[in-house]
Amino acid sequence: MQNKRYSVGIIRILPQSYLNVRYIFTTEYAQILRVSHNLQVGIIGINEGLVSCAEAAFGGMKESGLGREGGSQGIDEFSQWKYICIGF
Repeated sequence: MQNKRYSVGIIRILPQSYLNVRYIFTTEYAQILRVSHNLQVGIIGINEGLVSCAEAAFGGMKESGLGREGGSQGIDEFSQWKYICIGF
């Protein structure tokens, strides 16, 4: 019964391109992993209604935004990272 409800919920959620946050309320660790893996959103709250904080990057996937802002990931949109290893 739970798997059937889970599958229907994912089918209803995925077509919505502009949603950036989803919330999961469950005590089953396997379900948390399964649902978070399948959700295509930028922020997922697990057993928590308030998911924002200054340290977290904000932004989404698909048509919900133009990348991420805030957090250490926010600078990635404006940077080109290069790894340099120098041996002396």
